Amino acid sequence: MKIKSLLELLCLFCLGACQQTEEVNPNQNVQILYEQFHGKYKIVHSTSSLALDVNLDGKASTDMLEELPDLPNTLIEVRINRRNQYNSQPSFYFVHYWPKQELDLHGFQVEPTNYDPNITAQFSTKVVSWGFAFDPALTHLILEPQSTSLIDPDIFTPPQKIVIEGNERMEVTLTKRLYTSSGWKIVEIVTVYERYTMIT
Repeated sequence: MKIKSLLELLCLFCLGACQQTEEVNPNQNVQILYEQFHGKYKIVHSTSSLALDVNLDGKASTDMLEELPDLPNTLIEVRINRRNQYNSQPSFYFVHYWPKQELDLHGFQVEPTNYDPNITAQFSTKVVSWGFAFDPALTHLILEPQSTSLIDPDIFTPPQKIVIEGNERMEVTLTKRLYTSSGWKIVEIVTVYERYTMIT
């Protein structure tokens, strides 16, 4: 009887251990995701695929923190909304702040095709949010498509890639069309962000 009881206990222990190590969909571990990712992230560095003179000071650089005047003050937010009395299901949102380049055409009706020293550029920060899901390996955020990207592609087109780097950092890759002292350029910009607060 004692041997039988010991065997039963051993089986129960093994069954419990197997259940504890069973993989769970990462998008369902909402509390863990909240603790790991929820919050605001500030820019660490931002680099373009080409050296650009976006601020029109005559010097081209791949450092977008120098070229885009408002960029150092922008951020991203990752919002993990848990179930509560208002939300029957958890929801995930990625919020992107980015300075949109706006040209002062000084009376011209159409934007220039090449650089024109009489035209100046200003920047205003735009904020756009997308719903998202985590990939199964918790290495990427997968954004949900939205029809608003057709309204103003420069603002609403989502990043191509959002990578979870670890150490509370995320890498965001996007493509932008920018007016420079060499005319219009289309470049890829990779920006690394680091979480600095969980308050959103």
